[in-house]
Amino acid sequence: MAKGLGIAFLITLIGGHLADQEGDAFERPLSLFRDVEPVWIGYALFALLVALAAEMTRTAWRLSYRSQFVVYLFMTFTLTVTALTPSFVPLHTLSANVSMLTLFLNYAWLLYQNHKLFWLMVHVLIPTFLLRQDLIDTNGMWEKGMDLYLVAAVVVHHHFLEQGLPVQGNVRRLPEVRSADKVA
Repeated sequence: MAKGLGIAFLITLIGGHLADQEGDAFERPLSLFRDVEPVWIGYALFALLVALAAEMTRTAWRLSYRSQFVVYLFMTFTLTVTALTPSFVPLHTLSANVSMLTLFLNYAWLLYQNHKLFWLMVHVLIPTFLLRQDLIDTNGMWEKGMDLYLVAAVVVHHHFLEQGLPVQGNVRRLPEVRSADKVA
């Protein structure tokens, strides 16, 4: 389900840029898509982000992965607050920044904890790469670039978490070791 939500987010974001009637879609932060026609695209983008966070919360709950359950429950809450508040209200900016920073630090911690140092360095350098002024000149593009990166990270994380879930009601079991197969 997370893969589908991630793809839907990407397609909706591309659609929002193609349907732009103001001519400033590339410079516009994600939340401002709710303020120009067609406004439904902005709301759809936030709905997809909240749904993705809710799916991750559900998956972490099903796996009894408590720390990730708390992180994604918090993400669902902060994204909902971001979606429901007007773009220029300080609470909107605070919740958007807190949700992005929480998810970024969560993945940094998971990569560090699992000794994936190469991927940790890549993860840490992504915002720096996006901030380079010669590549992206506006805050809107940086924010959307980070959103796309974090959505991709969530989809990849969900893929790995899915490996521990039962397949259509069947519990995955390791093959039993017979006593003759045991190494003394």
